[in-house]
Amino acid sequence: MEEREISLSELFGILRKRLLLILLLTALGAGAAFGISSILPKQYETFTTLLVGRPEGYQAEKDLNVNDILFNQKLVGTYAELIKSRSVAEKVNENLGLEMDFETFKEKVNVNLVNDTEVIRIVVRDTNALRAKDIANETASIFSDTVVDAMKIDNIQVVDYAVEPEEAIAPRIILNTALGAIIGMIIGMMIALLKEILDKTVKTPEDIEEKIGLTVIGSIPVIGGKDK
Repeated sequence: MEEREISLSELFGILRKRLLLILLLTALGAGAAFGISSILPKQYETFTTLLVGRPEGYQAEKDLNVNDILFNQKLVGTYAELIKSRSVAEKVNENLGLEMDFETFKEKVNVNLVNDTEVIRIVVRDTNALRAKDIANETASIFSDTVVDAMKIDNIQVVDYAVEPEEAIAPRIILNTALGAIIGMIIGMMIALLKEILDKTVKTPEDIEEKIGLTVIGSIPVIGGKDK
């Protein structure tokens, strides 16, 4: 027996019949997402922007060539590694009186390299807004001293100091709640369709023709009224 395709009108009929289930799972999904997002710790993010020059004695060609481009790429990669080095992390801990281990420091601090420029952005995310600002600025300061000593670069400039963020960037409660509602609705619709597919009871003359293969020649109507 060939499988019967469900038409669009039948699909809407199935969803309408199971509307209560779909609405219930939609509400549960939204409620769960809202509850989880509400108890998660808030995350604040801020950044310090640095303009970093090249090592002392380096002279680029008058016309930018492949070697200069490759050198710049290696240079910014070196800066990124220095910023997230263990020595920088230890000095940040010492100067700010923190007790972050090295892995935590690497998770909190990220380095964004602006393409085709000598601009570096030190981005810090933390559950405390003031601490995020302090870590970003202190990391930039220690990095500047490290580069001066290690690479003989003395033309580092702070373009933007980190400021204390006023609003958290995570968790996004409204967005998470909306996503939870959508996921709950999709699950509800899938369960509704699955229940309909697994339902083998005969309800209409068409079901008899489809499931048994017999042609319906008549039906007995249900007559309402009181039993005598």
